[in-house]
Amino acid sequence: MGTALVLGAELAAASARLALGLLFLSSALAKLHNLSDFAAGLRAYQLVPAAALPPLALLLPLLELLLALALLLGVGLPLAGAASAGLLLLFSAAVGLNLLRGRRIDCHCHGLAGSQLISWGLVARNLVLLAPCTLLVWHGATAAWPPVTALALVSLALLVTSWFVLSGLIHAAVDTTLAVRAAISQ
Repeated sequence: MGTALVLGAELAAASARLALGLLFLSSALAKLHNLSDFAAGLRAYQLVPAAALPPLALLLPLLELLLALALLLGVGLPLAGAASAGLLLLFSAAVGLNLLRGRRIDCHCHGLAGSQLISWGLVARNLVLLAPCTLLVWHGATAAWPPVTALALVSLALLVTSWFVLSGLIHAAVDTTLAVRAAISQ
């Protein structure tokens, strides 16, 4: 494998670590900061028995925090990538089931992703986030931080920022497409 390809894969994996780590960290801290609001949000999904809500409301943000620390510190990256993918799929399934039921509730995502009404755009965003998870599963062992230079730091910052902008655009595009379809079919 060529040096440029290896450096590109390392930079991509490091960027995936940073983006996912910051996403899960901000989400976990926001949920832990207002645990009762998050528990009420879980209740709104109507997917688990009421007795399971309090432990689940604590377990999910703690799991996000654990994943964020593993990603940012570089511990067990292939496992952290797989667990991140599993959590994103779980969140997507919860949103998708409620959308299929015709329900429009707040996502209670918190953090960098913010909170908004659930939509297919949110499901699409979560599914797109599976790409960096997959990258970490396959290249996690080589996802060391690149040499700390101004260029590397600027590149990482641009990639992370671009990721969140792209995520927002995907969410808006899917929502707009669905709204246009609904308007046309009426």
